[in-house]
Amino acid sequence: MFFKSELQRTLNNADDLSASDKLMIGKFIDGETMSPYHGDMTEGLKERLSQATLNRQNAISSLEEKDPNWVKWALLESYYAGSINEKKDDVMAVLNWVCDNR
Repeated sequence: MFFKSELQRTLNNADDLSASDKLMIGKFIDGETMSPYHGDMTEGLKERLSQATLNRQNAISSLEEKDPNWVKWALLESYYAGSINEKKDDVMAVLNWVCDNR
């Protein structure tokens, strides 16, 4: 049996959002991933991952994983986790989605 990865489920949920929500998320992630790091890059990524995780957890609503705010933070969390763990496919999946939707 095939189970979708957490990232793939999030990307599918992101694809189902309205055009304005996709644009908002794309611009947000674009801005977050382009902002410079201060000090050690790995430590900076870990701090940003921790913050994205906390924000995702706090963004859950009655819409659950289909809430645009939750999707925004989940995608950013996946980007940071992929960057730290050198999962280039995950990083590129998020960046490709952003490029397609900003």
